[in-house]
Amino acid sequence: MPRRLKRWGRPTKVTPEILETVSNALLVLCKHETAANLAGIGLRTFYRWRRLGEEKPNGPFGEFSRAVRGAEAKAQQSLSAVVALGARSDPHLALEVLHARWPKLWPKVVKVEVEREVEAILLTIGKVLPPLQYARCVDAIAHPDGSEGTEDDENGGIRLP
Repeated sequence: MPRRLKRWGRPTKVTPEILETVSNALLVLCKHETAANLAGIGLRTFYRWRRLGEEKPNGPFGEFSRAVRGAEAKAQQSLSAVVALGARSDPHLALEVLHARWPKLWPKVVKVEVEREVEAILLTIGKVLPPLQYARCVDAIAHPDGSEGTEDDENGGIRLP
């Protein structure tokens, strides 16, 4: 008659109810801490079970780890669909999505946007200030350290438009 091996330690507390609670919480984008609290387990336990499941996928915590990964993947898929629909009518959102997904192909365009705004502000200031004051403003912006342009020109180093 074959000998039965004894299992040492206490049995795992991973139950189908805990798996379902954690999965459902993650599907609606709850944080890990919230999912753990809803399931009645500590956050450290949540991360330990997930790590043990990753280390030994066929072990007692493998199902927990797979449930967490699966729920997070489904949540990401749902959000991606919403973002894709929104990006169809919002070009700024579309650019953000492209940058997030393919950052090397679609770099952020913030610098260009800021440069355009600064140019618009300078044009407005140029319309309301006398030329010498405008030139001093531009010089102060161009040289925030207090250094000025060359002393050679007739305006004391200030470049006029």
